Amino acid sequence: MSTLSSDASTIKKAQIQYGLKWNPNPPISLAQWVTFAAMVGLIAVLVMFANIAVPFAAIGVSTFYLAIGFMIPFALWFGLWGILLGGYIAVYIGGSLGGFPVAVGWITSIADVIQVIIPFIAYRWLAPKFGIDPLGRDFFKKGKWWKAWLFMFAFAILPNNFIAATYNMVLLYKFGMVPYDVIKPAVIGWVIGDIWVIGLIMPLLCHFVSPIVERAGLTVRGWIS
Repeated sequence: MSTLSSDASTIKKAQIQYGLKWNPNPPISLAQWVTFAAMVGLIAVLVMFANIAVPFAAIGVSTFYLAIGFMIPFALWFGLWGILLGGYIAVYIGGSLGGFPVAVGWITSIADVIQVIIPFIAYRWLAPKFGIDPLGRDFFKKGKWWKAWLFMFAFAILPNNFIAATYNMVLLYKFGMVPYDVIKPAVIGWVIGDIWVIGLIMPLLCHFVSPIVERAGLTVRGWIS
């Protein structure tokens, strides 16, 4: 009984601390601004590397898109700042530096926003209802690990990446940058690549680094604060 009460208390506390309120904990601190800037730099470098070093099937598609493994935890930690600064601005900068057309990147970068905003909403809204930590700290916890891994596949790997990949490739086709027969292999390659990248990086970051980020006062409790 005491264990059940403890779990219920933890879930309730998580729902209070992290959710989908717009601005529950203002203002943003200087340490957070510095962290956001470092995040943009890191993701931009990783995106640039993916575009230059490991392209697959089409321009802007990589078999080793290391950045996405970091972007999803960043979104869980930093809310809208992780989604827009990390999932859009940094991706646009990195893609441009990696040779992706600037005139097209502003709209194709929305694919990365799709990749991170779906997990963010799922972890802030649904995860506590299933007894899963909204910052993903349960991947290696006894009795909870299986739920954490299933939830990740259900909301942070499969639907978001499929939707983002399809959106991106259809846009590239419409812009005349790829032939139609490239769309399907590129979408498949995108999703398969992200399955193992996210599956390897996200659990480690969320489980081991989330507590550090939280203790440092860097996490965002709602969308923007």
